[in-house]
Amino acid sequence: MDNHTQPKESLIEADVQQSTLESPCYKPRAIILITQVLLVSFTLAACASSASASILQSKKARQEPVVAQDDLNALVSGNNTFAFDLYPAMSNGEDNMIYSPYSLSQVLAMVYAGASGQTA
Repeated sequence: MDNHTQPKESLIEADVQQSTLESPCYKPRAIILITQVLLVSFTLAACASSASASILQSKKARQEPVVAQDDLNALVSGNNTFAFDLYPAMSNGEDNMIYSPYSLSQVLAMVYAGASGQTA
């Protein structure tokens, strides 16, 4: 059937379908949707428990660290000071902000423990 003999409504529908499929916004949206579906699927598959899963655990006995009370108090005081000093520096005047000063303190402690020489 020639374009001149088709009803006007079917020509408009054909144009809408064609422009939708060729739209530059259509393909990225489809790719994003497919990516999200795959990510959710893989996450759920990874979280599913399997019958063959086992717990890996060391046979060594756990030992509580021996720390003097004064050292422990100094550590707690230092972490509290770090947390309260860090908040105003990070917030930039925003009221709603979440951060974990303990996590940041742990990361800095690990970096310091791994550093040596003039780096530390």
